[in-house]
Amino acid sequence: MPDPYEGADPRAKRPSDFLVRACPPQRPPNIPPKPTRTKKPRNVNTEDEQNWVPNDEIELSGCERIRTRAQKKINLERKQPQITKVSTKAKGKQKATAKEKGKQKVVSTDDDLSNLPNPHSTTFLSKESGKLWNRIVEKRIINQKILDTDKLDNSEQIQEALITNQLLGTVTNIEPYDKEVIQEFYCNLTKSTTIPSSPMYGKIYVRGKFYEFTPDTINNYLGTSEIEQEIEINSEQVAKELTAGNVRFEKNKIKAASLTNKYAILQKIALANWMPSLHESTVKWTLAELLYKIGKGVKTNMGSIIHAQITNLAEDTKSNTSLVFPSLIFSILTKQGLKTQGPKTTVKNFNTTVKLRKGNHQNDLKSTAPKNNPLDSKTLITYFEGRLTELEASEKQLLRRHMIIKEEKAEITEWLAVLKAEIEDNQEQGT
Repeated sequence: MPDPYEGADPRAKRPSDFLVRACPPQRPPNIPPKPTRTKKPRNVNTEDEQNWVPNDEIELSGCERIRTRAQKKINLERKQPQITKVSTKAKGKQKATAKEKGKQKVVSTDDDLSNLPNPHSTTFLSKESGKLWNRIVEKRIINQKILDTDKLDNSEQIQEALITNQLLGTVTNIEPYDKEVIQEFYCNLTKSTTIPSSPMYGKIYVRGKFYEFTPDTINNYLGTSEIEQEIEINSEQVAKELTAGNVRFEKNKIKAASLTNKYAILQKIALANWMPSLHESTVKWTLAELLYKIGKGVKTNMGSIIHAQITNLAEDTKSNTSLVFPSLIFSILTKQGLKTQGPKTTVKNFNTTVKLRKGNHQNDLKSTAPKNNPLDSKTLITYFEGRLTELEASEKQLLRRHMIIKEEKAEITEWLAVLKAEIEDNQEQGT
């Protein structure tokens, strides 16, 4: 189409020379709508912020950027090393109050709790532990007892033996216990507590927490020695010491009635507080060896002895075995923070007088030398009269024993004569 302005005056104005008309557009412009913003409360993380994790693989040098305070807080918390699981406190908060400290879990900061097994419940460590409950509650508990040395006659030698071997804590530091806690303890006791390579080594699970339970823990509580003195002894030595040479070991045991007064008392203590047992009439070799060492002042690691007896009952399915050391177990757990509201079993004292009336115990608990002025005639008379009574009693026992041996010797001689005569008659008839 030809240009209508072609050949016209160049000074003439064309439509393109006029300004654009200043009026509203004929249709609305195509501008995207502005996104609506929802208000969120301060210090509350959104779902995106809570799940936000910095991408370490796409990290740019110097270009990583944290856009919100919540993200920055989460990132700082992730970089801090996790030592123990505790609730996150405000940064400016001071030390915890005494009430809050009491609620903290009793755990060892040196142990890696992540290696411990996941408990089945707050009561039982595993399903197998729960299955043992019905059997455990049927077992008898052998109670520990307190020794009142003031009620003993001539108790100096007993006290000396306990002090020398650091055993006073085993007969005085006895507290009431919660029976149900002891039953739960033995339900959760596993053989792995004695295996050094196991995460459960030296630990026990009771009521939602793990507690330390080792020979050292026992020794620290009782104040007993950790030293085990090795000596070589034989049954003849032990029997001679425990019975004053009156009885020998037969089938690896001796009768309790043959013990001297000193070892009869120590045996009764052992049956409740050192090697608990319901068999009072006989003394087996393991107990006899322990009594010999205590009487002779040989150092023994009582913590290891007690710990071995407790752990031997781990996963025990026999119904005739008894639960031992209840007061000791409960006291060690409560010392580490266990709190219970159940009824407590009362603690009783040893009654040694009844025990010493049984059997013919030789009195080896001698009276001590007079502590008052030796020149006092009355004191000397009292001392010598008591000593004379002791010697006369020992003499009667020796005479009685001598008669028994003489009768037995005569009977054996008669039997030998009869048997030899029968053998000679048979030989003569055969020829």
